[in-house]
Amino acid sequence: MDLESNSLTGDGEDFPGIQEMLRALEENKSLLSLNLANNKLEPAIGKEIRKMLEKNHTLIDLELGFNNFDLKDVRAI
Repeated sequence: MDLESNSLTGDGEDFPGIQEMLRALEENKSLLSLNLANNKLEPAIGKEIRKMLEKNHTLIDLELGFNNFDLKDVRAI
């Protein structure tokens, strides 16, 4: 799924939708690739992606470039 540059958070002001998507991906069994690059995602979303990946072992291709994540979360992801 390619969501690059889609202003998923209304220019960094509205995060509930992306948070719900990440919670749903915890149980994902079919999506293999996700591109969330260049969406102005904040550090809190990076932490949620890290948490999601602890449960999701199906996602094998994840693009997160050009967001505002903490380096420790990027390394863990």
